[in-house]
Amino acid sequence: MTSSHELASLIDEQGRLLKSRFGSIDGRIDDLERRINRPGGGTPSNNNGLTSPSEKKALDAVLTAWVRGDSKGLDAAMTEFKAMRAGVDSDGGYFVPIESGRMLRRMAEVSPIVGMTTTVQLREGMALEGVEDLNSFASTWVGEEEDRPETTSASVGKYRVELHEIYAMPSFTAKLLDQAEIDVQQWALGRIYESFAVAEELAIISGTGVGQPRGITTLPTAATADGSRAWGTMEHVVSGASGAFASSNPADPLIDLSLKLKPQYRQGAAWFMSRSTAASIRKFKEATTNAYIWQPGLQQGQPDRLLGFPVTYVEQMPAVAANSLSIAFGDMAACYTTVRRPGIKLLVDPYTDKPRVKLYVYSRVGGAPINTEAVKFLKFST
Repeated sequence: MTSSHELASLIDEQGRLLKSRFGSIDGRIDDLERRINRPGGGTPSNNNGLTSPSEKKALDAVLTAWVRGDSKGLDAAMTEFKAMRAGVDSDGGYFVPIESGRMLRRMAEVSPIVGMTTTVQLREGMALEGVEDLNSFASTWVGEEEDRPETTSASVGKYRVELHEIYAMPSFTAKLLDQAEIDVQQWALGRIYESFAVAEELAIISGTGVGQPRGITTLPTAATADGSRAWGTMEHVVSGASGAFASSNPADPLIDLSLKLKPQYRQGAAWFMSRSTAASIRKFKEATTNAYIWQPGLQQGQPDRLLGFPVTYVEQMPAVAANSLSIAFGDMAACYTTVRRPGIKLLVDPYTDKPRVKLYVYSRVGGAPINTEAVKFLKFST
């Protein structure tokens, strides 16, 4: 028979083995017992205690396995209990260290259009101002002995692109920042920078110009050619049907649109449209050869081409609808100017809302289409 002294030694040895396997699990068990036994510890109104019968059941399984010395059962029960507690806080509890897989990330729709504009870094002042050269000096042929009357001079104007502020200010508990298995602050900053890029892209397309950049689709448009319409008005070509392409020869307006652009803008020209709009155009074929007019990129990283010009997918472009400006064509660098103060600023505030830490991230950016000849639109109307 095993003596009481030998039995005590076996129990101590079992305890040491379990501690070496599970670390300071006995301390965690004591903490769980204190929480469940405190007044109101098992009621949903107490956020510090156990809040559901399933959690109490899981804790019972942990304690039972501990008493029995069942290492496998204790491992499984403890994993189940930790998973329940980690899932309580949907705002951050999933970062609590558990045996976890990779983080899933919903990707934002970001296109390269922001980088395709002309960008000016402002180190002082709150706006960029410049001169608009609106037309050419007049000239004429003259005979050897003819009079030389005075010719007309070019007219000039002035443009102004103001800075605006874009910001984000999420907050996190200090405990989450300290105990998360990832760098929560760096994760948050990465997602904020991405949201800034999406917001800038949307502003380039449809920004109101009030407290934000001015978008290209918010300017007035007309079907008149360059030189015949007022400066500050964009040119459009109609699709031939309201809210759709024409039923016959639907690609003809695209050809017309591509040839409306002056030669000096064609070298840097590209198409801008959403993927859903592009899906319709990809089905267009030439009448004689029955070949698709859309040319997919043949190499990775090379853009698709339409009528010889690259296509840039911009999901913020308007969806096809009656009178929508869903397709743009032109030289975005010549058309649009972006101004910004260098860098994105970060202020960390752990004081004003304890125990939460606020991350105040902001950037000063502005933008406007200053050359209304360099980009044209396809307008979905008759």
